Amino acid sequence: MGAAGLAGRLAAARAGALVGREPERALLDRMLSGAADAPLVAYLHGPGGIGKSSLVRYAARQAERAGRRVVHVDGRFL
Repeated sequence: MGAAGLAGRLAAARAGALVGREPERALLDRMLSGAADAPLVAYLHGPGGIGKSSLVRYAARQAERAGRRVVHVDGRFL
């Protein structure tokens, strides 16, 4: 198995690990759909360990699948 095969398997495992968050995922999917009444910005907050990073990774995967350009910015380096 090459690097691409391993990367694909890891991405699939991460995608399958996101459990719940249906309302949040539905909202993010709606935002990506381009619906005229969909929000333009999502504000994600909460205590550590509740799945914020997993939800952001989900949004990035969905955006890439929709043909959108995804840019990762780490706030620690700003």
